[in-house]
Amino acid sequence: MSSNPLIVMAENKESMVATPLRAPLGRKMAFAKSLAATVRMNPLGVLSAILVVLTIFAAIGAGVLSPQDPNAVNVRERLSAPGVRSYLLGSDELGRDILSRVLYGARISLLISISAVGLGCSVGATIGVLSAYFGGMIDSVAQRVLDGFMAFPMLILAISVVGVFGASTQNVILAVMITLIPQANRVIRAIALSVKETEYTQAARALGCTPLHILTWHIVPQCVSPLLVIATSSMGWAIIAEASLSFLGVGIPPPTATWGGMLSGAAQKYSESAPWLVIFPGFAIALCVFAFNMLGDAVRDWLDPRIRNV
Repeated sequence: MSSNPLIVMAENKESMVATPLRAPLGRKMAFAKSLAATVRMNPLGVLSAILVVLTIFAAIGAGVLSPQDPNAVNVRERLSAPGVRSYLLGSDELGRDILSRVLYGARISLLISISAVGLGCSVGATIGVLSAYFGGMIDSVAQRVLDGFMAFPMLILAISVVGVFGASTQNVILAVMITLIPQANRVIRAIALSVKETEYTQAARALGCTPLHILTWHIVPQCVSPLLVIATSSMGWAIIAEASLSFLGVGIPPPTATWGGMLSGAAQKYSESAPWLVIFPGFAIALCVFAFNMLGDAVRDWLDPRIRNV
C-alpha cells in the first residue's frame, strides 16, 4: 500500500463507491441461495405455499377472473359440457357457469376459514394461557367446560350450533370457531404450564412483576409459534367443515356459490350424466385442503429448531 496521502485517499474513495454497488448484489445472491435451499429441502412446503397464494389470489380476484355472473341462470345452456361455447368448466343444472361459481366459492371458503380459525385459535389460546397461569377454580371450570365440547365430534358440534342459530355466514363462522377452541386451548395450556415453571418466570414473579407483565413478556411469546402451526393446520379442517355444512344444507343458503353447496342437490342427481358438476368443486376442496395441510407441516418444521437445524 502506498504511503502517498493522495493515493490512499483515492483508494479509499474507490472502495467507498464500490461497496454500495456490491452490497445489493450480495444480498440478492444470499436470498437466491436461501430460496434454492428451501425448495430443495422442503419442496412440498414450497408447492403448498404457491397453491395457497394462488387460491387467495383467485378468491380476491374472483370478480375479475370470473367469465360470468356466478348466479346468472341460462336454462338453454343447462348441463353444458366443459369447453362448450363459453363454459370452460361446463354449466350446472340451471345453466350457471361452473368456473365462476368455483372462483366465488373460494372466496366464501377462505372468508369463513380465516375468520373461524383466527377467532377460534385466539379464544382458545387466551383461555389456555389464563387457566394455566392462574390455575385453581378458574382452570378447573374452564377445562371441564371445554371437555364437554370435546365430547362431541367436531362436525356434529358444528351442525348443532348452526341448527340452533340458523343457516347464515355469521353462524357458520361461529360453528366452525367453536369446534377449534378446545384444540387450541389444550395445546397452548400445556405450553403455558411448562413455561410457568421455568426459572426466568419464577424469577420474574419473585421480583414482584405483575401477572400481566409475566404473561405478556414471558409466557405469551413462547406460545406464538405453536399457535401459528395450529392455525395453519386448522385451515384445512375449516374448509372441510364449511363444505360439509353447505353440502348438508345447513351452511350458506343458496344461491350463494359455495364448494359444498355445488356438491349437493342436483349435482348428486346428475353425477353420472354430468360428472363435471362434482369433479371441479371436489377437486378445488381437495387441492385447497392439501395445500393448507402441507403448509402447516412446513411451518411446523420451520419453527421447530430441532428439525430446522437437522
